This record gives sequence, C-alpha cells and structure tokens, in this order.
Amino acid sequence: MTKLPIRVNAFVYQRKDAEIEFLCIKRVPDDGGFWQTVTGTVHNDESFIGTITREMHEECGIDSSDIIRIEGPFYDFEWMKGETKIREFVYAVEVKSGVAVTLAPDEHDEYKWCDRDNMFKTLEKEDNINAANIILEHLNA
Repeated sequence: MTKLPIRVNAFVYQRKDAEIEFLCIKRVPDDGGFWQTVTGTVHNDESFIGTITREMHEECGIDSSDIIRIEGPFYDFEWMKGETKIREFVYAVEVKSGVAVTLAPDEHDEYKWCDRDNMFKTLEKEDNINAANIILEHLNA
C-alpha cells in the first residue's frame, strides 16, 4: 500500500433543525495543534470516496452507515510538505444528526460541531477557509 501525494478534505456536517453544523477536529500538539476538517492521504488502492470513509472511521469513529451523502469534489488546492507537493480535494459529507464522534487520540484531542460563523473562527488554515466558502455556497448555508 503506497501513499500518494494526494489528499482528501471532508467537510463533515449534520443538519440540526434548520441549521447546518460542521465538524471541526483539533490535531494533537505534537502534530501542529490546529483545528481542521477530516483529512487523509489517498492510498494507491483506494478511491477518493474510499479514503473519505476510511479516514472518517479512523479519525472520528464515524461508520459509513452514518453517512447520508458524499458530494464533490468542489475545490482543490496544492501545498508543500517538505519537498513534496500535495494536492488536496475537498468534499462535503452529510452525516446523521447526533452521530457519535470518537476521536483517534494519537491524531486529535478535541472536536466540536460549529455553526457557519464559529467554523470560520475555528479553522486556521487559509485553504480550509477558502474551501469552507465554496462548501457553504454549494449548501446555500
């Protein structure tokens, strides 16, 4: 299983009453300590959708049976990790309202469901903020 320089970025959301809430997860301090959405590297034997479902399960304990729909990609961007150029594809993933989140403690130490405004206050990376704007436009949120 080879990891490719390709990643997926899943904006996981749930509908609560008339509102949409987005899942933000915080990386452990040893890995940056910043807030983000669910992300993961595509393996050479995986589809993008397969990577999303695997990462949601590994990072957040969200099972594929809790996923209502996966849409995208809506946006992609490139960034450098050392000498490697990474290309990241952004998706919107709706989950059942009230789904349980169980973080992988070696990767993330906090999570929160954020409304639109709080999501923008929480996300720290410019590319994630740009992606959030595109996702919100798609969801009309």
